Amino acid sequence: MNTEPSLPNPPNTSELDLLAAVTGAAVVWWVSRRPTHWTLEQHFNNPLTGCFSVHDKRLALAIKDWCEHNHKKGRREQAEQKRVAKKNTGRAG
Repeated sequence: MNTEPSLPNPPNTSELDLLAAVTGAAVVWWVSRRPTHWTLEQHFNNPLTGCFSVHDKRLALAIKDWCEHNHKKGRREQAEQKRVAKKNTGRAG
């Protein structure tokens, strides 16, 4: 049984804000498990480092997958923004 006091949610917190807070806390937890001399790439290649329980390992793999998905998504969005900017620049000239 958890005896730690629970923190109340701020009023008017949206579901997306709560999800972002949970995700952010999970990423911070996972990064805290990374050896200090490792790069992020090394951690992605060995995401279970510092994880001992089945629950820790499941969470670590989920966080790794989420980070990779969002990194790829961000790269796609950047490419699309460059494409649109180039298209708009071509029209102006």
